[in-house]
Amino acid sequence: MSTTPTRKSAVAEAAACVDARRLRESRTVDRALRILEARARAPSPQFRTPATAATWFHLRLSELPHEVVAVAWLDVHLRLIEFCELFRGSVTGASVHVREVVRSALAWNAVHAIFAHNHPSGITTPSPADAAVTRELRAGLALVNVAVIDHVIVAPGATPASMARLGLLEGAVPPLSRGRGRRARSVAG
Repeated sequence: MSTTPTRKSAVAEAAACVDARRLRESRTVDRALRILEARARAPSPQFRTPATAATWFHLRLSELPHEVVAVAWLDVHLRLIEFCELFRGSVTGASVHVREVVRSALAWNAVHAIFAHNHPSGITTPSPADAAVTRELRAGLALVNVAVIDHVIVAPGATPASMARLGLLEGAVPPLSRGRGRRARSVAG
């Protein structure tokens, strides 16, 4: 009887090694996400730059095989309140419903929002549809005094695109240039 492993057992052993590596990588990414989340919740300026938001969303969304539209709801000091995956789509797109986004913002008592979605295609260039959805989200959230400060697009192996950094959030007022409180609109009687 031969003691050399059979081809079948060698294949099984190789598959087990790949599975073990993926498990280690998954645990490493999960640990990195926990660290980032803890830092974002700390009273420090973690979400005050497009680069921080891009890194945050890239780790969470870039490797997904289908589009996901997500948001980081932030408080008045730009600290993370909650990360929400709002919508899931197919490989080529996801439907976004402004009403549901406004409902989520109100449920989390958000003051600011940073949106993100992934492009499984690997291209992070914002499409005209991306720009249109962002305008709709900004308009809907403005009605409840929630400021959209960025929309980040991520993809596997690509540099994230920040719509704020690209100048595609026309008319946006940087959150740090505003006064502490917002005045409520008065209705003339």
